[in-house]
Amino acid sequence: MGAKQSNNDNFFVALIKFILFLGILYFASGFTYQFALAVSGAADVDILLLPGTVFFAFCYYLFVKDLNEAYKKIQTFFFRTPVLSYLVPFLLILAAIVYFVLIKFFSVAINRAVFVFVGGFIVSAHLIFVSHETRGESFGQFAGYLFNLSLYYLVNIMLLAAYFNVVFNFNVLRVFFDGLEKSVAVLRGFF
Repeated sequence: MGAKQSNNDNFFVALIKFILFLGILYFASGFTYQFALAVSGAADVDILLLPGTVFFAFCYYLFVKDLNEAYKKIQTFFFRTPVLSYLVPFLLILAAIVYFVLIKFFSVAINRAVFVFVGGFIVSAHLIFVSHETRGESFGQFAGYLFNLSLYYLVNIMLLAAYFNVVFNFNVLRVFFDGLEKSVAVLRGFF
């Protein structure tokens, strides 16, 4: 009787995580849309550069080289806990620092398209790493995986926005709240 109750509780928790994932996914799509519009407006680069970067990173992992072992070593070297290594892409922080120093102290002109590509590739590679490391087998593990991955995505897209703020002049918090506002407005339309 106790094992059956435990399975029902696990299924209930997994179902709640799956429903929360759907809500977070909805918000993440609104935020991503607003983020892409802000970057394309501020960066004066093609809006398709970001999805192209994600596609390139995915194809690189799929057809050329799986970088997960090397990436795992980098992440675990700088972040000793798994949660931080999944949550924060160290290479993105390092790239932001390098670009900041190049721009502020050496007055180097930065190619904006390359800057966007580097940031997008690092975040894409990081999310591929996280998805490989945290996937599960059962429905409960899969629901937890989707829930956690959606939270990691939101944190990483906010870090990418902060990275882009090194070169481009746009308000990261405004983009965040505009995405939230649009998502809530569309969600209200359903009810």
